[in-house]
Amino acid sequence: MPPVQPPSARARSGSTSCSPVTVEGRLTRTDGKALGLKPLAVTRRLVHGTKEPIAGVTTQKDGTFTFEDTPPDLGEVTYWAAKALHQIMVE
Repeated sequence: MPPVQPPSARARSGSTSCSPVTVEGRLTRTDGKALGLKPLAVTRRLVHGTKEPIAGVTTQKDGTFTFEDTPPDLGEVTYWAAKALHQIMVE
């Protein structure tokens, strides 16, 4: 996989535990070109350190990606996508 830029990703703030959140973002190569259709290795890390994979996430041709997840706990949830990082707070 070519080097990627940090994503522009966002999730709805103010989410509650056991409620689904949608994470959207875009990955591009360091030269700014679209990443293309690529499967992403996404991992969720909970505040107490538990890590779990999020399966089935793929970028679109323009490098955008979207996935939904339901964090089981309160606190900060961190998602890793490829070499990228995005954090959201689940209250």
